[in-house]
Amino acid sequence: RYTICKKTYIAIKDATLSNIEYIQHPNGIHEFIWQEPVVGTIKEWLEKLEEIYEAAAPNSLLMFLIDALVTISPEATYQHIQQFRAKQSKRLFTRTAVLYNTAMPPQDIRRVENLFNRETDVYRVFNPNKRNEAIKWLLA
Repeated sequence: RYTICKKTYIAIKDATLSNIEYIQHPNGIHEFIWQEPVVGTIKEWLEKLEEIYEAAAPNSLLMFLIDALVTISPEATYQHIQQFRAKQSKRLFTRTAVLYNTAMPPQDIRRVENLFNRETDVYRVFNPNKRNEAIKWLLA
């Protein structure tokens, strides 16, 4: 249960995941909370993303909030996201807000951002204490 703009929502959690927490919010936001600083987190996240992409109608808008406060190898993250992107054939539009680990070097953040900068994607990073701002940006 959470509140945004004075509205209360009940979210649906997927309890089958071990390295991430996934919450599907009634407002259409798919939230991921990375819990373990291991490559398995990235793999599990991308597997769940693949499920979401497969279930979406072509030309859909998907909104993602990613709480990436645990640090995972940027090289492994980049490699797995590249592989995921190469497999995607369905044209979907995404808005992705990432709450990032402030200890992460800026060049690593830019490298991962570049994977999401496509004509069909809008991507923005937020300081961890700006979660509500990130949600408002997604819904704008």
